[in-house]
Amino acid sequence: MSFLQGASVALSAQFYEYSGGPGANLTGLTLTITKVGDGTPTLGPVSSGIGNPANGLYTYIWSTSLDTVAGDYTVVWEGVDGSLEAVQASEVVTVTEAATGTWCSLADVQAITGKSVTAEELAAASSVITLYANRNPSAVQGLRVRDLYWLRQACAWQARWQAQQPGYDQNSVVSGTNQDTVQVGYESEWNITLAPLAARALKNCSWKGSRTVRIHGDGSGRVFDFTNEASDPYAQWRPLGGVG
Repeated sequence: MSFLQGASVALSAQFYEYSGGPGANLTGLTLTITKVGDGTPTLGPVSSGIGNPANGLYTYIWSTSLDTVAGDYTVVWEGVDGSLEAVQASEVVTVTEAATGTWCSLADVQAITGKSVTAEELAAASSVITLYANRNPSAVQGLRVRDLYWLRQACAWQARWQAQQPGYDQNSVVSGTNQDTVQVGYESEWNITLAPLAARALKNCSWKGSRTVRIHGDGSGRVFDFTNEASDPYAQWRPLGGVG
């Protein structure tokens, strides 16, 4: 699951007495949230605020802020079941940077491309990625983690490349030009508006792949005229028999 900084994250865990059995209520249940790679928990262990709306089902609302560091967080539930055995459940949630309203941060550009850009250059590049991705950074909670990864990659490479293109916003799409025996042509608009690596990253987004639609027969039970040769592919031919 992915959430924007500042969002209230609804966490839940379901425990069972046995696989496929009824829900198991626990005692001493605690919740701990730790950023992946950190040794100190971001939150917890806490026990207050945990809800128990049904047998074995536990919920907690984690209120993040714009100061919450973007990244992956491990959520761990720990308690004791009716057999006095320690049980645990865990999941990973992703907090995505929302302060800039861009597909990646300035730090991401540096880490991915090895170069730095200004906040203005990053904002302009992110707007281009939004146009070609047909997705908005404000809707990241509805996107898959893998899609967010590729959009972050695309934005970072676009920011580095676009910052080095003088007159970028005044470029025009041309089908070809010929001057002093030098010919230039572009296959499509994105060839001059998207960074090559950004274009490649966008192709990895789940909604950019090809889809196959299987068309089934209508099952109408058509009746064909066997005397009409146009019906031959649909007729059930059988040997007539007779003397060989």
